[in-house]
This record gives sequence, C-alpha cells and structure tokens, in this order.
Amino acid sequence: MRLALFWMLVSVFGLQLGSGCVDVLPATSDQGQNNADGTDGGNTGDGSGNTGNDSTGNTGNGGGMDGGGMPPATGGGSFDGSIAVPDAEVVSDASANDAALPQTLDCESYCETIQSACTGNFSQYDTLEECLSMCDDMPPGALDDASGDSVGCRLYHAQNAMKQARPEVHCPHAGPTGGGVCGSRCEALCDRATKLCTDDRGYPEAYSSREDCMTICQQTDAGLGGYKVDAAKELPASGNTVNCRIYHLRNAYTRLSDTDKINDSAGVHCRHVGQISPTCL
Repeated sequence: MRLALFWMLVSVFGLQLGSGCVDVLPATSDQGQNNADGTDGGNTGDGSGNTGNDSTGNTGNGGGMDGGGMPPATGGGSFDGSIAVPDAEVVSDASANDAALPQTLDCESYCETIQSACTGNFSQYDTLEECLSMCDDMPPGALDDASGDSVGCRLYHAQNAMKQARPEVHCPHAGPTGGGVCGSRCEALCDRATKLCTDDRGYPEAYSSREDCMTICQQTDAGLGGYKVDAAKELPASGNTVNCRIYHLRNAYTRLSDTDKINDSAGVHCRHVGQISPTCL
C-alpha cells in the first residue's frame, strides 16, 4: 500500500511539474519564432536597425530583445521615429548657396546679384541698366576683395547679403557709395564723377579733377566745410552730404538719350553732383 501511494504521489506531482514546464517553454518558443520570421521581433529594441528589426523580415533579431531580457550589445536606446541620413547625402545650406552664386568677376554678375539680394528698403539701384552703366566706370578689383573701391568688393558684399540674409548690413557696402567699406564715399563720388560728368563726355563738369574733388569732399578736418556723411540714409535725395551727391551721380548713369545731353539723365543730375549743388544743400 505504501509503495502504491508513493507512486501515486510521484505521478501527480510529476504531471504538475511537467505542466509548469509546458507553460514556460511555449513563451520562450514564441519569442524565438517572432524574432526569426522578422514580423514582431525587436519591437522593444533600440531602433538602430543594424541587422533588421522591423517587419521587413531581413533577419528579425536586430534591435530586439535577446531572449534574456537585455537589449543587444549594438543597441543605443529606444527608437525615436527619426531616420538617419548618411553624411554623404547631407548638403548644407551654405554649400547650396555658394554653388548658386556667381564665380566670375564682371558687371553682369555684380548687378544681377545685388538686384536680387538688395530689394525694397535696401535697394541700391533703380534698374539693372543703371547698375550696369555705373559699374562700367568702377575699378574691377578681384573676386576676393572684401574692402576697397572695386566691383569685386561690391560683389563680395552682395553675395554676403544673399548668403547671410543680412541686407541691412551688406547692401550699403555693395551699393554705389561703398558704405565706407568698399572704398570711402569720397572715393566713390570723385572717381565716378570725374569720369562721367565731364566736358569730354558732353555733360556739365562737376569737378576739374579727381584730386580737386577729393580735396573738396574731405575738407572737414581742415574746418573748411567738406561733405558730411548722412548716417541715417545711404542714398538721400537732398542734404549737403556726400551721400546726396552719390545719389544724383547714380541717377546720372541712367541715360535717357544719346543725343540730347542737356535734357537726358546725366545732363540733369551731373549739375547736382558738384560742390555747388541745387539739390544737395
């Protein structure tokens, strides 16, 4: 009897232990199956996708749990929904802008750039033709000029106005006056005025020579007057300033006629550029 009772107890408890094993093993088997077919494995993984943890079924074990409750050794945290882009495919805004900017030094490149970059309150020329006409009398300089009275310097700052989206800073430097960066304002006035507003070209003469113009423009240190700089507006239409005279000089480059020198734009505005000016008072 005792022996029969013993085997009965062994039989009962053995089945219960076996049931416990059966309860545990399918869960482990399911985990392995999901990871193997790639349909569910790695849902709680790190999203690195090094070996394919999504529903693509590549290998089904990357980024998922490794069966021991720990993330894989290559894991780096939970997936945040972002997609990494290879460095080779990333193009910075600066590179894109640089590629679109002119790489040649000529009046067309300069004028097209400044007309695109400097608009509205920061406009420096009324028309493209006006800019091209004035540019023809500017020293060319070099593409990498950051200062000095040249086309190169003005193109440099026009490009900066575009790349940096700061027209309030760079457009005055890129414009007719140079803004005190691309040469002095007196240089901008005297160099162009003694090229355009001359008897030789059929216009009212503003100054007898470039040296004469520079002396008159810069006489403030000697207490003899000279031209003031308008600190509020770079190209005003009035006021006894160098800025006003450059404004009218710029307008003089908008020629309205090749035959009627007195009534065309240069004929009118060259009268306003000199020391005795009916408008720059």
